[in-house]
Amino acid sequence: MLRQREGLQLYRSRSAPLVSITSKCCKVGGTRDFCSPFILFLQSSYPAIIIVILYDLRYPRLDYSNRGQEKRTMQQLIDFMPILAFVSVFFLFDDIYLATVALMVGAGCQILLEKILFKNVRGVTKAVFAVIIISGGLTIALQNDVFIKWKPTIVNWLFGFVLVFSSVLLKENLLKRMAGKMIQLEDEIWMRLNYGWALGFLIAGLLNLGVAYTFSTEIWVTYKFVGGPLISLFYIAITMGYLAKGGYLAQLDKHEKKDV
Repeated sequence: MLRQREGLQLYRSRSAPLVSITSKCCKVGGTRDFCSPFILFLQSSYPAIIIVILYDLRYPRLDYSNRGQEKRTMQQLIDFMPILAFVSVFFLFDDIYLATVALMVGAGCQILLEKILFKNVRGVTKAVFAVIIISGGLTIALQNDVFIKWKPTIVNWLFGFVLVFSSVLLKENLLKRMAGKMIQLEDEIWMRLNYGWALGFLIAGLLNLGVAYTFSTEIWVTYKFVGGPLISLFYIAITMGYLAKGGYLAQLDKHEKKDV
């Protein structure tokens, strides 16, 4: 019990600033366990991290140990590396094709680092690597940046498709599978959350296309780097507001007190 308390204090003291912002939106101290996968999505501008929730069913429940915190921090830095390389090279050289090469190299380094540091490459990393290589390869080969501009849309729509596909055909709600032990909700509520996030991913994909085809490449790259986290924060705020209005977040507070 003492070890759990110490781990919980460590987690709170070393959480990133964005975690604090999201926790304030939740308004309930015990929501951090439930919010954690969504916080990971928010912390990384690179949207691939959300597949951890939707696709990689081996994603473990976050622990509060020092080792676990360091591993999560390292994983987030690795996930952030491809998009950081893409944006940096683009604004340094003003060349979308060179930036695309940097993105592809960054994605390859991400796989290599996961293999070296964690002895395993997640399914999420492999899936997004494939999308990057295909869209990036077409962009370079055909000298047409439309393919790389479609990549965020394809990824977001893939997320939404996985949520709907698993719910309709597999009869399994992935959000419930992820957080069902921490909060008890009626199946109807889980279904609304599931389809709500699927709709959010659909809208995010459409917004990306709107920016890509309406504004300059410079504005699109800036939107890709900044707009993703802002949209994620908006989704999280809506989700937490909906649960708070229904009084469901109080269960998370009880869950935390029971654990400590």
